[in-house]
Amino acid sequence: MYDPPAYVWALTAAEKLRIAAIHAFAHSFAAGCLVALGVVAAGALLAWFVLPARLSAEAKTETMLTAADAQLVPFNAPQGGMK
Repeated sequence: MYDPPAYVWALTAAEKLRIAAIHAFAHSFAAGCLVALGVVAAGALLAWFVLPARLSAEAKTETMLTAADAQLVPFNAPQGGMK
């Protein structure tokens, strides 16, 4: 709990209200930062476990061209292969 300093007894009502508002804002801002931290951490964990991983280099080369796709790619090699 907030324990006000000894000089607070001499303050006017408006000054006491101003100090209370400043402390309330600082307290709420700190709590808001903790809530934002929780949201960011939850989003990071969700992305880590839900989003798919990228394929490895070996898996990419296996899936890049199938036999049907290879016929679509023109290759102007001479008949009989390269000499």
